[in-house]
Amino acid sequence: MKLFVLLFSIIFSAAAAAEATGGLRFFYCIHTEHSCDVTAGDVPVKAGNASFVARRALSRKDDFEGFRDAHDTILQFYVDGTDSILVDMPMPNLKGSYGTHMNRAQALKLIARLSPPLSRYRADLKLEFVKW
Repeated sequence: MKLFVLLFSIIFSAAAAAEATGGLRFFYCIHTEHSCDVTAGDVPVKAGNASFVARRALSRKDDFEGFRDAHDTILQFYVDGTDSILVDMPMPNLKGSYGTHMNRAQALKLIARLSPPLSRYRADLKLEFVKW
């Protein structure tokens, strides 16, 4: 009986964590850790793992962390310069992206509370459209 209760609590905790993040997944590139020809990840967001990676990934120029929701909306955080993070929502069908800049502390705070749908951040962050 104890084993059943333990297994049930593990399964319930995993399901609750997946539901809490609404199917968010993340991918990233940290150039000092590996070649970024192919990004690392597309990992489910759970229990602070994306924030942990963000603290490492948002430190050096050209590193990034991106998030994908169940609707395939992507929100990326790209280190553009010293304490400058480009927040980018690519729109391939429009041949451009919605974006803005923020400092690292703001980006880390936002990543810690990200929730789907990611499309709402376009208005929430007042992202501006730029053609590629």
